[in-house]
Amino acid sequence: MPPCDLGGIRTAPGEQMEITANLRTFLLNDTDITLAFGARLYVAKAPDNPEYPFGIIRKVAPFPMYSQDGRWGNDDIVQIDVYDAELFDCIAAVQLIEERLDGYRGQMGSIPETVSFITQTPVEEWSPEVRHYRSRLQVQIKWTAYE
Repeated sequence: MPPCDLGGIRTAPGEQMEITANLRTFLLNDTDITLAFGARLYVAKAPDNPEYPFGIIRKVAPFPMYSQDGRWGNDDIVQIDVYDAELFDCIAAVQLIEERLDGYRGQMGSIPETVSFITQTPVEEWSPEVRHYRSRLQVQIKWTAYE
């Protein structure tokens, strides 16, 4: 059976194709991250007026690949934006995510093989209109789905 091609992301049939949902679940299974965020890690967008801190996980670049051993692999660049009213708390929250993901190898959700590493260290910004800080982190996630 050929791989599915959904939105530029290749995956073997039956595999969960959305890495951002798997990443959210993976992060929320970490006790320290759950203590900091509760369930306030969102995929694609946050609800109106969420409590701080909160994070938004977005896929910014997919790179599908095929290798001769029959595996369909992907490199996705995922951006995680963390928001908080205090700079120190914003930095601390994004550092929890960075520590959990940098160099991780193993299963992430329903995807059996993943490797992740930080491609852009956190960048902090103050947004005067909404009066909060945003710290942006980019993570490259390599994953493989077997055919």
